[in-house]
Amino acid sequence: MEEQKYCLVQFKYTCSLEKDEEVRVVGSPSELGSWDVNKSEKMLYSKLDTPLWKTKENIKIIQNSTVDYE
Repeated sequence: MEEQKYCLVQFKYTCSLEKDEEVRVVGSPSELGSWDVNKSEKMLYSKLDTPLWKTKENIKIIQNSTVDYE
């Protein structure tokens, strides 16, 4: 059995939000919540790159897999 290889991905999104709103990325792989918003990856606001939001850490995704996300 061949060992699975992974790649590291960081999601970034530029938008302005109202107070108390948040940005999340949700998608098909389990690392992105398997389309369950309650398990989605919360994105953090970058004060250095206004108004940029990005995932806290790189997300480990199976290499050469199809990833659908919103």
